[in-house]
Amino acid sequence: PLPPVLADLVGSGYCIRPGYTHRPDPAPWAGEPTDGRTWQPDVYVEAGRLAREHHLNAIYDLGCGLGDKLAKLGEAGFSCMGFDLPEVVAEAVRRRPERRGMFWEKDFEDPDLDLVLFQTVAIAADVIEHLRAPEHLLRQLARADVVLISTPDRIRTHGHDHSGPPPNPHHVREWSSTVFGRLIDGYLGKTHECSFSWTRSNDREGDLHTLLAKGVRRK
Repeated sequence: PLPPVLADLVGSGYCIRPGYTHRPDPAPWAGEPTDGRTWQPDVYVEAGRLAREHHLNAIYDLGCGLGDKLAKLGEAGFSCMGFDLPEVVAEAVRRRPERRGMFWEKDFEDPDLDLVLFQTVAIAADVIEHLRAPEHLLRQLARADVVLISTPDRIRTHGHDHSGPPPNPHHVREWSSTVFGRLIDGYLGKTHECSFSWTRSNDREGDLHTLLAKGVRRK
């Protein structure tokens, strides 16, 4: 069973206000956008910076997609692993067979999800909004030494009156900055120093519409 504080977060709709409509059956992964934009580029730059600052060599990307951004960190000298659904990993390996050893198949909604994240920087860039039960992933992220979690800011993206479900058919729910902070603090606050900010959603638009949580394990 979940600890009481986490059970409260789950039972309260993952901190989202009453009346918000969650999407119970999100559309499955349909491939990454092909419009030339790179999504969450600064999250990966920050992961590399924090890895160097905290003397960590391993960077794990949970929900890595095709792995192009993670591979760039590998080229910079980090030990990188990407985790995603079997169909995503299969497509990533089909496109770049030489990266086969970089990927592991994982279902982040599996209640028995078990990841070894000791002495790692763990990235979950725009993943939790796709999950019906994000608590399984969040509990695993708490094992990492440094954590970066990004997700769309519902209010900056859709306005104060948006009550769901998200326009993106692949998203289950989206958070505002205040309730996102409460959710992350519920899982990481006892073990990590957490900070919250906004980052670019992609490399073509300067609008800061993506929330970014950073957690660094307390000494």
